[in-house]
Amino acid sequence: MFLTDFAREVHTLHQDVKTLSGKKIDLRVKPSPSGVFDYERARIETLQRSIPRHIKTLSEKSEKLKMEITGRGLSQVLQLVNELELYSGGNDMKNLMASTEKLASLVAEIQDNQETLRVFKVPEHIPAEIKEEVLADIHELNKCMEHQCYRSAVILCGRILETALHRKYFESAGKDLLETSPGIGLGKLVAKLSEKNIALDPGLSEQIHLINQVRISSVHTKQSAFSPNDAQARAIALFTSDVLEKVFSK
Repeated sequence: MFLTDFAREVHTLHQDVKTLSGKKIDLRVKPSPSGVFDYERARIETLQRSIPRHIKTLSEKSEKLKMEITGRGLSQVLQLVNELELYSGGNDMKNLMASTEKLASLVAEIQDNQETLRVFKVPEHIPAEIKEEVLADIHELNKCMEHQCYRSAVILCGRILETALHRKYFESAGKDLLETSPGIGLGKLVAKLSEKNIALDPGLSEQIHLINQVRISSVHTKQSAFSPNDAQARAIALFTSDVLEKVFSK
């Protein structure tokens, strides 16, 4: 989510810088002749003023990227944003254009890689009280999928659901089951929600039950251990994402 917003801002900046660079115009705003309106001049002035604002926005948004990008990609993005901040205070359009193109290319590459690896999209309506915890689990889940740690990914799906359903129960019933019933399982959580007439969309209970069964099979030692493959882990992650979205969409 943060990466998408960041990429959109980078694209807008890149187009604006290309326009000025193509016209061989820098960031200096020259005063217009009094009493004379020139549409093209006004458009150029708008771009000259908007480019520093876009760069400032990118600087602010880059901090949030740490939730979605790690390692060398993140450090390269932050370095290029720092370069843009330096150039936005002067009139070095050549280097501004070069850094903007590098950033646009890098972000596009990161997006392609992230879309290939990411199986769990961040839902829009997660309550603020659990958002940081859920985002951390989602980030770790996607890393597990990236490194083919499918059992760990399924276990995290169960943990994410437990966090979400505990919060749903607290919001609706005003009681914290983490205090009164620590260690309660997903099946009993669904039953507790039903006791309080907290309705779940048709099919969600079945999805939760399936996720829980796969999670249990992945955790507990049995004579024949269950190891989910890529397709199975992706299916469980998609079911979990769907449940999370629907539980908090109302």
